[in-house]
This record gives sequence, structure tokens and C-alpha cells, in this order.
Amino acid sequence: QFNCGSPISSSNLMPISVNKRKRNARKSTIKEDSITLFNKILLNCGHLQSLDLSLTHNISNHFLQQITRSSCSSSLQTLLLSNCMSSNQITDTGLMYLSMYCANLQRLHIPWATEITDIGLNHLSRGCTSLTALDVTGCKLITDDGLHDISKSCSELLILNLSGCLNITDETLRHISQFCISLKSLHLLSCKKITNQGLIHLSKSLFELQSLHLYKCQISDVGLIALSEGCNKLQFLDLYGCRRVSDNGVSNIGQHCTKLEALDLSGCDIITDTSINTLAQYCKNLTRLHLYGCNLITEISIRNLINVCPNIDVKR
Repeated sequence: QFNCGSPISSSNLMPISVNKRKRNARKSTIKEDSITLFNKILLNCGHLQSLDLSLTHNISNHFLQQITRSSCSSSLQTLLLSNCMSSNQITDTGLMYLSMYCANLQRLHIPWATEITDIGLNHLSRGCTSLTALDVTGCKLITDDGLHDISKSCSELLILNLSGCLNITDETLRHISQFCISLKSLHLLSCKKITNQGLIHLSKSLFELQSLHLYKCQISDVGLIALSEGCNKLQFLDLYGCRRVSDNGVSNIGQHCTKLEALDLSGCDIITDTSINTLAQYCKNLTRLHLYGCNLITEISIRNLINVCPNIDVKR
């Protein structure tokens, strides 16, 4: 008997304990036992809703096909495949299986599945229209076209991680702002084709946005000013390495986004005490501030900020 009331994680797929002296000799047996156990889970848990296979090896299209052919495919709402060492074995075909049989899927994490293309996203957009969270970090082959399909069909998205998707441009943000207006969290780390125009798109409709990661995006004060005026519910903002950002942009964020709790300005090396003093004046809820490489900021402004926000953790 299997308890189907709690998520199944990758740790459940391995024997609980293995004698260290026999571990090497039993590697093949362990793998075999894991597969057997997993098949039993699929066979016995017809109402399984959440499956976490993060850190599990040998996840492939065939593995996803097994899931979709099981009795739990129609009930599955969450599938997490983070840090799977063989994620390059998951291709568009695997996403096709999910789209055909897992219509109720809401959360899908498939980071670093480097063989996935726009074709795979198109499959998802046709069959998994209830998605509220999608993580395609490092899927470097996908482009604006695939994300247009996703944003248009999956309008209930709340969390979207596109970090390391090197080919996406401001056009993707235009699609997102057009169709996914309830989005709360957007990750764009190392998306170096994202510019001010993308932030202007976001500012026009993503009024519920709370978390935005812009690590090393090609943005400046122009984009931040637009963002501050339209997305004033921001609580977390990552501007690490956005070297064109100055006091003007940060001050506008501070004045309009007064709910900010965490802000990363590391590498924004032209900002000064003016930015910190503005944050101290308007952002009373700040608990985290990273200032690595911000050498123009003095201890005086830091102390002033700490006096206003006594629970803040400042790192520099």
C-alpha cells in the first residue's frame, strides 16, 4: 500500500539505507529497486497529484511516457524535475506526452532540459493550459515564438522562470504582458537580450507582479522608471550586474515600490548614497539589501538605513 496523500519525492525512489561496505557492489540493484518502486507507485497511486523527481538520474522521454500512461496522469498537478543529471534526455517528445495525457498539470519544472525547443512549448500550450508555474531555466533553444504559444494559452501563469533562455527578447515580455496579467513572479537572469522596452511592456499590465529578477539584463533608468510606475507591488527586485542603473532609477523604484522587502543592487557601481537615502525614506519593509561592488556608497547612508529598518540584512 502507498500513501497518496503527500507528494512523492526523488528521495522515495531509493532504499532508505545501504551498508557502506556493500554500496558499490549494489549500485545496479539500487537502480533496479528504484525503478521497480516507482512503477509500483504509479500502479497504486491513481490519484497522485504531486511528483517531485528532483535530483533523480536517468529521467528521459521514456520515463515521462510511463507517467502519462499510468492511472495518475489525469490527476497529476505538479511535476518537478529540477537538477536531474540527465535532463538533456528530455526533449520535445517528452513534453508531447505530458500535453496529451496530463491536462490538469499546474506546476512544471524542467530546468536545463537543453534539448527542448519551441516545438515542445507548443505541445504544452495545446494540452496543459492550466499551468500556473513553469520553470524552463537554461532551455537555451527556446525563443519568443514558443513563449508566445505558452503565454497565449496559459493565461493563468503566476510564476515563470526563463533564466538562461538566451534567445528571448523584449517580444516575449510583450506577449507575457498581453496574456498573463496575473503573473506574480518572473525570472529573467542572464537574459541579455532583454532591454528597457521589455520593462515598459511589463509596466503596462503586470500590476500584480511581486518578484522580478533582472540579473545582468541590458536595462537602465528608463526601464526602471517605467517599471516603478506600473509595477508598484514589487517586493523582490534583483538588479545584480545592471551597470547602467543609476541613482535616478533606484530612487524611482524606492519612491513608488514602497512594499519592497529585498533588493539586490550588486554590481550597480555608479549608484551613491542618494539611492540608499531614498530607500530609507520610502521602503520601511526592507529586510535584505545586497550592495557588492557598490563602492560609492558610504557607511553613513548604510547606518541611516539600518536605523529606519532595524531588521535589515545589508551585505556589501
